[in-house]
Amino acid sequence: MAYRLCQPTAPGLSWRCSLALGGSGVCRLPDGFVVFCERALPGEELEAQITKAKRGHAFATKLKTLRQHDHAVRPLCAHFGPCGGCTLQSLSHSAQLAVKQAQVEEVMARIACLGNLGQVLRPIAPCGTLFHYRNKMEFSFSGRVWQPAANASTEAEDRQGSDYSKDFIFHAPTTALASQHPQPQRQSQRSPKTNTRQAEVLYNLVADAAGLRADCSDTVLDLYCGTGTIGLTLAGRCRRVVGVEVSAAAVADARRNAERNGIQNACFLQGDVGDVATGRVQLPSQPDVIITDPARAGMEPEVVAYLQSSGARTIVYVSCNPATQARDLAALSGQLDSRYAVHSIQPVDMFPHTAHVECIAVLQLRA
Repeated sequence: MAYRLCQPTAPGLSWRCSLALGGSGVCRLPDGFVVFCERALPGEELEAQITKAKRGHAFATKLKTLRQHDHAVRPLCAHFGPCGGCTLQSLSHSAQLAVKQAQVEEVMARIACLGNLGQVLRPIAPCGTLFHYRNKMEFSFSGRVWQPAANASTEAEDRQGSDYSKDFIFHAPTTALASQHPQPQRQSQRSPKTNTRQAEVLYNLVADAAGLRADCSDTVLDLYCGTGTIGLTLAGRCRRVVGVEVSAAAVADARRNAERNGIQNACFLQGDVGDVATGRVQLPSQPDVIITDPARAGMEPEVVAYLQSSGARTIVYVSCNPATQARDLAALSGQLDSRYAVHSIQPVDMFPHTAHVECIAVLQLRA
């Protein structure tokens, strides 16, 4: 990527850019200095303003594009750009998948230090639905009416106190997930996966990764279980599911979901997953398979320590942040005395046209 720094003394510099986790363009100078620029894509030439400089890196804001990035396509959405969402929509979908695969590979090599990465990293699972896939939207309102310039009216429209629902189109949710998996009910703030169709792909990959015994004799421990969706999808293939979640509202939803779907071999415990090592949360003495699906910050050190000593045959780690997942994989498998080895890493494209990527890592107990 070529940057023209908008500073009086800064000469034009030609840099090559890749895409960092989180969606910022990352450009490295020959001396290793790194500049992160929002909305910069690989191969793009642009003018940018350095906004903040630190000892080893700087941040920049893109001012205008001088030459299109590699694999450029015309965005489908008329609001692309000013909207601020779907920042990769001008990048071809095949290029998006390649970028996300490379991001996972880089972060697993650099942070998890996996020597067998070429054997364990699988090709990213694509999303079959590229648009209109979200099942949840959040809106911010103010006293001003925002419209793209091309569609702006000459008169501001006052909609205070009106029925906002009439201004939106609501799509009926897909029935595929409900037909093959338990039907969720949610009142808590712990959100299920926002892409319903791709959640089905994710849950099927988790089920395959768990490797449950054919005789349904396994006990499954579901950590950070939220409203119970992953554990409940496995309940028909095992003897027992025990879920742990800190949110009381989410646990109540999980219990209602089990009852609603007639699942009697699943129980859900309310408590901080970080307390699993202290015994304050009563867990199965010997889980066969552990599913862990923490928030973006990853797992607490106490949880990592518990997993190391659990003796579970298989650990399936679902993450929306490959960087913190890589950190935890290093702690679980990177020591000489580690009891677990990384068996596979499966990236999943949950949200096309965004920088987000989900990862399923499988660890198996060493013989």
